[in-house]
Amino acid sequence: MSSLARIPLRWRVTIVAVVVQAGLLIALGAFVSIRLSRDLGTGIDASLSARATQLLAAVGDEQGAAAGISDSSDVHLPGLAARESLTQVISRAGAVAESAGSPDAEQPLLNADQLVRARSGALRFTTRLPALGHARLLAVPAGAGQVVVVANSLSSVDEAQSRLQTLLGVGALAALMLGGSASWWLAGRALRPIDRLSLAAAAIDGDDLDRRVPVPPAGDEAARLAQTLNRLLERISVSVGKERAFLADASHELRTPVAVLRAELEVALRSPSTPNAAREVLESMNEETGRLSRLTDDLLALARADAGRVELVRQTSDLAAPAERATQLLGPFAAEQGVTIGTQFNSAPARIDPDRIAQVTLNLLDNAIRHTPRGRNVQIATGVSDGHAFLVVLDEGPGISDDLAPRIFERFSRGDAARGRESGGTGLGLAIALAIAKAHSGSLTLEERGPQGSRFALRIPTISS
Repeated sequence: MSSLARIPLRWRVTIVAVVVQAGLLIALGAFVSIRLSRDLGTGIDASLSARATQLLAAVGDEQGAAAGISDSSDVHLPGLAARESLTQVISRAGAVAESAGSPDAEQPLLNADQLVRARSGALRFTTRLPALGHARLLAVPAGAGQVVVVANSLSSVDEAQSRLQTLLGVGALAALMLGGSASWWLAGRALRPIDRLSLAAAAIDGDDLDRRVPVPPAGDEAARLAQTLNRLLERISVSVGKERAFLADASHELRTPVAVLRAELEVALRSPSTPNAAREVLESMNEETGRLSRLTDDLLALARADAGRVELVRQTSDLAAPAERATQLLGPFAAEQGVTIGTQFNSAPARIDPDRIAQVTLNLLDNAIRHTPRGRNVQIATGVSDGHAFLVVLDEGPGISDDLAPRIFERFSRGDAARGRESGGTGLGLAIALAIAKAHSGSLTLEERGPQGSRFALRIPTISS
């Protein structure tokens, strides 16, 4: 049963329908075959009884009626078809007194036990004879200890049954193929609304929870499933909306006290009256406060992105401009880390917010510098390809592990363990960069992640596209 559960539902419905149909066809075929065999056997027995009655009359036996056989007109022994039937009269001594038809009639067809039973009443049985083959025999007493034996070949019955079985087999196969095809078609038609609901539900992601799946007009199970999915999506949308509102409110409310705390720490650090023993603690607190401030700003930015409120001031510009600005800003940091920045800025015009693109570039370039060993290079390039302006950042670090790569753009996803060096970031930079790329109708992807480094690519439609 467990193996059947792994088969697709459409196949399961078809298999069950074919199995049920096969069982019905087998039962019907067996009934028809048995019924035909009995009817043909009854006809043969009636024919043998009529011939036995005629032979009894021919030999002058008046006890035929007592044996349960009706009277008929006189028919002499000669003239039987040798290939179809035979007749013999067995004497009291058990020898063949007269015979006609098949050569099998020349020898007694009854053994001692059968002869005794035939002398006391009609005896019918089926046997196989050398000349007639499969045959039906009737032996009746004829008086004075004699027995009349008549037989008919069953070859015509066997042929009829064989033809019937062939026809039933061919018909059953055709019926199974037709029924299986019809079951496959009907199952597909019945499951088609479910497939459409699955595709519609799969197209709804966390950024588009206001969408709903279409409700089929039939009012059937598929319609009820669609209504259930829509109610579920409604509850999820409300829950996510509350979480996003809480995140935005909390981030907004945290900005002011964190800014005040940081300002007071800076004032204390600049004051000459601050003891040296406390200054080291205050500096550590100031660093952590700065990190908390960046985290708060990042959370607020993500909350705005979730709400679809990424503020863009678009203008016709070139990706090379913010890329060059980010390179200049991070040049001293790269020199401090012993990393060389290589540039290849080609024209890449697009409708962009230069400040936001600079934010993305700073994030990518900062990550690349932090995760590149001392003495190695980081490459940044811009250009146009396939109707998109692109910005590519390539580092020469240890790469990104297989388990981290699928979730590299998730929030609080940290690549420190995989890269081998602490970055000190919040784990939100790539998530914010991806949100900015989507706000520009573009994409941000990890194109390479091998042991020789990682390659991140930002793509935005060009002005002409």
